[in-house]
Amino acid sequence: MKANTVPSVGSNPTTNAGTCGIAANYGTANTYAVVAGVLEWKDAGGTAFAKERRKDQELYELLAARGVPESQRTLLLDSAATTRAILDAVKARLAAAPPGSTFLFYYAGHGSKDPAGEVRLASYDASSS
Repeated sequence: MKANTVPSVGSNPTTNAGTCGIAANYGTANTYAVVAGVLEWKDAGGTAFAKERRKDQELYELLAARGVPESQRTLLLDSAATTRAILDAVKARLAAAPPGSTFLFYYAGHGSKDPAGEVRLASYDASSS
């Protein structure tokens, strides 16, 4: 997968040591989440995954059951999980989250490395050519 991929931020735990932790005031009122799952792609060159027992959907529902307000959660599945939609959702949730909040980004799907060796997430509109 090449064009229209989402850069993976924080994929190297060594370079991000100390930047990922649970906020001291963790709680559902302080949790903001984007859950994206791409199990099929616009380009038929991507290998699809089975949609039974989707972990992305389960996580989204768990966040709801634990009390994370709907206004603080975004779910993007398959054709809704385009590069633009994922990036816009992440930006919107981060902009809404006050300092000290917990931000969760979950992605289910394929990924690849670009020519520079950066990890990219294959959004719905990613191309395999």
